[in-house]
Amino acid sequence: MIECIPDSSLFNTTGLPLTNLSSPPSTSPAGVVKLVCLDFDLTLAATHLYFELASKYQPKTTTEWLTAYTSSYSHRPQDVFGGPHRTSLLHSFLSSLNDNGADVYVVTKGVPEVVRMALSEAGLGEFFKGVTDYNPKQLAVLALMNSRYPSRLRYDQSILIDDDERNFCGTYSKPQELKNLGWTEGMIEVLGNCEVKAKKEDRGWGTEGIGEAGVCRVY
Repeated sequence: MIECIPDSSLFNTTGLPLTNLSSPPSTSPAGVVKLVCLDFDLTLAATHLYFELASKYQPKTTTEWLTAYTSSYSHRPQDVFGGPHRTSLLHSFLSSLNDNGADVYVVTKGVPEVVRMALSEAGLGEFFKGVTDYNPKQLAVLALMNSRYPSRLRYDQSILIDDDERNFCGTYSKPQELKNLGWTEGMIEVLGNCEVKAKKEDRGWGTEGIGEAGVCRVY
């Protein structure tokens, strides 16, 4: 089952990303992506599931969110992803990521349990390691890069895909801002300067696949 990742497994009590500072950086060849983080609403999903369920049902608790999803989509789970054809394309895309050694996570602003149910019911859950709703998203990616692998990942080994470029700009992007949060010089050095290079580009998935998703590497 896809893990719904609690914040406590990625961040310490002061909100700083956990990192295995004792492990060396990965020595894998350059350009080999090991971590792919995907936004959910309007990136993996063809609809904005969070807003749709929120406006229709006004759920408050996790149980209410799951009930709302079940009422709307359990009888047609592939519709969340644009129908059978697009779901099949996603299946092939995600399978190829796994076959090439990439771990796939969802980084969402929605409800992780709903995301997990939607992916599982559409037959896509097997391709994902976990779901986190920690934001800003770059910090979640950094925490995954530095705490989920025996050797900490380099910037060229991870990627974030999102339909909204604003999600690439919501992180603490300057070393001074990290110092203001209490990060030490050692932590900043380990994580890089956290400057984000992002641009909107067509990754070749087309409008029926993931579409024109934003692509961001965390430096």
